[in-house]
Amino acid sequence: MDAAVKKKLLDAAKNKLKKQFGEDFILDAEKPQNYEVIPSGSLLFDQAVGNGGIPLGRITEIFGLESCGKTTLATCLMVQAQKKYPDRMVLFLDLEQAFSPEYARQFELDTSSDKFMFIQPGSYEEAFTSMEELIATGLFSLVVYDSVPAGLPQYVLEKGLDQETIGVLAKKLSTGLNRLKNVISEANTAVLFINQMYEKISFMGGTDTKGGKSLKYYSSIRIQLTKRDLVVDENDKEKIAGQGLKFQVRKNKVAEPYKTGETMFYFGKGFDTVSEVVDVAVEKGFISKGGAWFTFTVDNDSKKPTEMKFQGKDKVVAFFRESEKDYQYYLKLVQDSLANVVAIDEKIVGKDEED
Repeated sequence: MDAAVKKKLLDAAKNKLKKQFGEDFILDAEKPQNYEVIPSGSLLFDQAVGNGGIPLGRITEIFGLESCGKTTLATCLMVQAQKKYPDRMVLFLDLEQAFSPEYARQFELDTSSDKFMFIQPGSYEEAFTSMEELIATGLFSLVVYDSVPAGLPQYVLEKGLDQETIGVLAKKLSTGLNRLKNVISEANTAVLFINQMYEKISFMGGTDTKGGKSLKYYSSIRIQLTKRDLVVDENDKEKIAGQGLKFQVRKNKVAEPYKTGETMFYFGKGFDTVSEVVDVAVEKGFISKGGAWFTFTVDNDSKKPTEMKFQGKDKVVAFFRESEKDYQYYLKLVQDSLANVVAIDEKIVGKDEED
């Protein structure tokens, strides 16, 4: 069969498919795919995830042990979603019935009815029906599902405590996520599932996440969070002001996978961006580090910049907290450098953790 005949047959088949399923059914693989994203407020987290945040139109899963910062991270993402997409709402499904809007407002989350929707489904069916209906409106930039283990199917809730219900949630999730993925893509909504880790009951031990394998499969990004050292209040040494947070990207289908990092956040405030700027500035070479000494220059409105030298990162952070002008200068340097990395990452095809 010659090339002209092949082309004619292919064009006829393509035209038939486009007529049946729409002009956009066959995509142009040569055209770059630029994903809209929601930043977290943490430069280091967004750098590890790639593209500057979690993508719209996709499913993201964050998981870890209890009290590692999962809901706090979700709250920070909701705040940033409201800032970046002011004409769209955010939705929080509180299946654990433990979310506090009052505490979330300390992070500057706008909980007014035209910006934020908060529901407490009683079962898995209520949660997924609500998500499907609300996401389909196209009015939401971000939906947070907290959490996977708390969304028990009605079948399980109706059974006695001593009756066997193993595997029911996993089966329900497999069907629900398969239905939901298309709605999420069409509405261009980011959906964040919060999941818990548990100890496997087997002779081999180890840990895993709840809900079976379907969420792992349908998630474009999977991020494991680990609690690090607690942060003591500078003015009250007996008060815990925040905690460290380690993040490991276990799967990434929209950027380079397997990146890791650490940062810290303050309770009721969010991430310590000043500390992160110092870390990235050192990594990029904007601030020189030799042993415990940090050296960098600042503009003192004269023709010759002034060299600053501090022993210890804490003193550098304290300097930038006091000098807004110098902080903004280094913040822009860091943001521009990360933007260049994002531009490169967009050309990278992400790899899966699991097939």
